[in-house]
Amino acid sequence: MKILIADDERTIRNGLAGLIRNWFPSWEIVGLAENGKQALRIATQEKPQIVLVDINMPEMNGLEMIEKLRSIMPRIQVVILSGYDQFSYAQQGIRLGVLDYLLKPVDREQLFMVLREAGERIAKETVERVEEMADELSLARQARVLLEGRFTDPETTLNGIAGALHVSASSLTRSMQKEFGMSFGEYITALRIGKACCLLSNTEQKMYEIAENCGYGSQHYFSRVFRKQRGETPQTYRKTNRKKG
Repeated sequence: MKILIADDERTIRNGLAGLIRNWFPSWEIVGLAENGKQALRIATQEKPQIVLVDINMPEMNGLEMIEKLRSIMPRIQVVILSGYDQFSYAQQGIRLGVLDYLLKPVDREQLFMVLREAGERIAKETVERVEEMADELSLARQARVLLEGRFTDPETTLNGIAGALHVSASSLTRSMQKEFGMSFGEYITALRIGKACCLLSNTEQKMYEIAENCGYGSQHYFSRVFRKQRGETPQTYRKTNRKKG
């Protein structure tokens, strides 16, 4: 777990750092910032998961820093520290999605509970993201099985495969991009052109027959896609790669 402490008072920064090292020895304190600009710079570089931030700091106050930080690290857990019991500050903190608002001098037991909650939230989110990634990879593999049986059908579409798997088209696209590094369209094209290469090399089928057998209703469109993918026409490919025998 990475944590950043931002407070313009050195004794508070060091005191909080000492407490956290005692309570959570495995956590890494990635920075002790004395102003908002420095805190934002460290956070951008070190990617902490938790930030303890004072509201009143020079150069950039804590609320402004949190707002900028949220735009680049939306999942970060933020705990506000303040010497002022002002409802308006608490309201702004809620709007920015902070985990808690603690008044100085900070109660140690309360701080410990808040940091433990932050750690638990992060651990839970990490597990959920891992499970989500696993589900997406599984989804991509399911789509591959369906496509290998249907890619020669010109009616096979992203929406059709997504519907068969009971997921949204955007979820399927994202999953295939993550698993195969290709979009749905790129993947089905690769399957079709791969089969076309096999037919061109090993059969005497006419071009329109190969186009139809690979899922293309138009010979002209098939030739255009083939040339884009292989850098040569189907006719040239056949002449170069025809299997004799």
